[in-house]
Amino acid sequence: MRVISPELSKPAEHIYGHTLTAILESAIRVTNAQYEDEDTLKRLNISFMSHSSGDMGWDVFSLVYIVDGPIGTIFQQTMPTYQSLFGALWKAKRMEFVLANMRRQQIFMAKLFRNIKGKYKKSNTA
Repeated sequence: MRVISPELSKPAEHIYGHTLTAILESAIRVTNAQYEDEDTLKRLNISFMSHSSGDMGWDVFSLVYIVDGPIGTIFQQTMPTYQSLFGALWKAKRMEFVLANMRRQQIFMAKLFRNIKGKYKKSNTA
């Protein structure tokens, strides 16, 4: 999430698929996903949901697993449901990321203020 966050924080019209694809490929290379079957990894793709003005990358980003053959015909009918479900789960994951980042910043600031307070007390007692 930290790697893709700067890119998805841009307005939707300024996001390019090739940039996100490069980020996806680098993420695969540094995780256990690199050990998946090559065919499986080639089927993972990035797509963008329809967007309107004011939408950010977070609002339009979607991961798609390309399924072909006879089973692809079945999944084609459920793709709108998949995209809706992915959108909801993606928003929840983003919120988790934002809250964790806020907590990390809060802990950092608390430590910083404690250090400042300790130094201030020492300088006043001297």
